[in-house]
Parts: sequence; C-alpha cells; structure tokens
Amino acid sequence: MIEEASWLFGGIIAGAISGIMPGIHANTVAVVAAYFQSGNSTGLAIFIVAMGITHSFVDAIPSIFLGAPTEEESLAILPGHELLLKGKGLEAVQITIAGGLATTLFAIPLLLPLFSLASKYSGFLPAILPAIIALTVILMVAGEKDKAAAMALGIISGILGVMVLGSSIKEPVLSLVSGFFALPGLILALRGKNKIPQQQQKIEGEFSVSSGFPSAVTSGVLALLPAIGPSQAATIVNTIAGKLSREQYLFFSGGINTGNLLFGLLMLFSTGKTRTGMAVALQNIVEMDLGMLLLLLGAALASAGIAALLTIFLAKKCIKLLQIIDYRIVSAITIIFLLGLVAFVCGPIGLLVMLIACSGALAGIFSKVKRSHCMAFLLLPTFLFYLGL
Repeated sequence: MIEEASWLFGGIIAGAISGIMPGIHANTVAVVAAYFQSGNSTGLAIFIVAMGITHSFVDAIPSIFLGAPTEEESLAILPGHELLLKGKGLEAVQITIAGGLATTLFAIPLLLPLFSLASKYSGFLPAILPAIIALTVILMVAGEKDKAAAMALGIISGILGVMVLGSSIKEPVLSLVSGFFALPGLILALRGKNKIPQQQQKIEGEFSVSSGFPSAVTSGVLALLPAIGPSQAATIVNTIAGKLSREQYLFFSGGINTGNLLFGLLMLFSTGKTRTGMAVALQNIVEMDLGMLLLLLGAALASAGIAALLTIFLAKKCIKLLQIIDYRIVSAITIIFLLGLVAFVCGPIGLLVMLIACSGALAGIFSKVKRSHCMAFLLLPTFLFYLGL
C-alpha cells in the first residue's frame, strides 16, 4: 500500500510539473512516461493515471494565464483569456477545476451504462463515424458569423493534418497543437500590456455539483468517438442548446478534459481500444482486467481531489508572480521555450509545421472565428481513415 501511494504522489508531482509547462500535451507526457520501465508495472500504471489526471487540472494555469492578447482582441480568443483580462483569472481556473471535479463524481456511476453501450455498439460505430464527424463540422461552422472564414480555416487545418500526421515527423501532434493553440496567443500577447490586470481573489460564479452531469455524459459519448474532442463538444452544445457563457464553457471544457481520461480507462477495459495517450501508455504495460480498472479508477479519484487543491495553490502563486514580472517578457520566454521544445522533439520540419499552423490560427483569430476549427487537423484524417481512403 505504501509503495502504491508513493507511485500515486510521484505521478501527481510529475503531472503538476508537466501541466504547468506551456505546450506540453497530456498525451505526449503519458506516452513518454511509459518508456520508463519498472519492475512494478502496477505502480507505473498508477503513476501514469495520477500524472494524467493531475495534468488535466494543472494545465488550466498556462492555458489561462499565458498568451492573453489585448482586450480589443478578446472576442477572438479563448474564454479563459477574456476572464483574465477582466481580472478574473483565478476564477477561470477554479471554474475549470470545478468542472473536472463535478464530472469525476458523475463519471463513476455512468461507467456501467457506458460499458453496456461500448460492448454492444462499438463494432457498429466505425460505419457511422464519418457521418458523425461531418455533422460535427457542420454544427461548428453553423455557429460562426463568418462561415466562409471558418470553412477556410477548417480546410487548411485538415489538409495540414493529413500531410503531417502521415509523415515521418516525430510527435507531429505536438507541433500542430503548439502551432494552432499555444503560439498564436503568445505572439498576440507581445502586443499587449506589460502587466496583467489586478486579479480578484473573490469568486463570483457559482455552479452546482449537478452541472457536472451533462459534461460527464458528453465525456462518455466522446469516449466512443475518436477525434472529436472537448472543444468540438462544447461548440456543438453551444450551437444546439444556445450560447454558453464564458464561465459555462470553461466548466464544460474542464469537465470533459478530465472525464475523457476516466472513460478512456473504461474503453480500454471493455473494448481494448485506446482513445487517449494515457490509455495507449497503459495498454503497453498492464493487462486491463476488472481489478486493475477499479484500482486505477481509485487512483484517478484520489488524484483529482489532490490535484484540485494543488492547482488552486499554484494558480495563486502564478498570479502574484505575473503581476510583478513584465507579462510581455513572460510571453517572449514562453515562445522561445516552445520553439526550442518543438525543434528538439520534432526536428526542423516539425518547427516549420508549427509556424505554418500558427499562421493559419492567427488568420482565424483576426477573422474572429473560433480556434476550435483548427481541430480539423485531426478530424479530417480520421474522417478519411474511416471512409477507407
């Protein structure tokens, strides 16, 4: 028990470190962790789960605190950045955490019905997945004012994804995700103020625990559907159910990020298929039987509770630091870090891909369309794969 606990806390620490580093994707971290061989495969599995869950909480900090551009551009950026510019950065982090915790609570009782669905219909899904992806794209474009710009961004991103994901570039997802989602905001932040606005410590938004039920259900559905991620799900809900507020979007997205990992464990157990980097790593080191599933779900629950408290602590420390240091310098240092990381991991071609993706994302930002359309880099290759092309 003591040894398992040490693996758990080790994973939480590793997840906190990777989560607070900008540009580090949870899938990449999990797969890399699996390369560290251990005589205790169960302990390593606990480590990977704890790290993945913690990363899903802590990465809200760089996502919200780094890369916020000027206030005039806020309508074209991510919801967390807009709240940061209004002095509500800490609230944005806590809303995201609340979404993750509430979804975790509802995900556990939903595991059994999802297991039944996965067992019965997982073989049928590949036949209808292209139609689901096409419908997802249509709904995403329908929610935009400038539909032509949204379609153009999606097409460019999709073509780039087909070219890059089928190439020999190492860790192509890192270069694409960094280019589409991390680098553009950081570049725009160089044009902004040298200090972030004074941040409020009082939290105004309130969410009931029951708010986690919709995101838990959505997470379960996403576990059955490869390539459709949290941002697409939030956009679809936004289109169908009416416009989500920035706070609701953050709560929903935070919940799906964590719930997706939990249901990924169930999919690995029930169908043997992997939907997340964490599941890929686990598949290579342990046999996912019922006992292992229950153990790892317990590790995930414990990690979620600790990670939530740890994220709030780190967020408060980061706010104090960012209000002292020139924000533009922080953005510049982060850009250099990302460029170096992608160059080291992906090579010069990966660096070029990152810059091309960044150019496309910036064009989308200036056209005032959501950056979630950039996820076509994954949607189009998946669409073509299931069509047999």
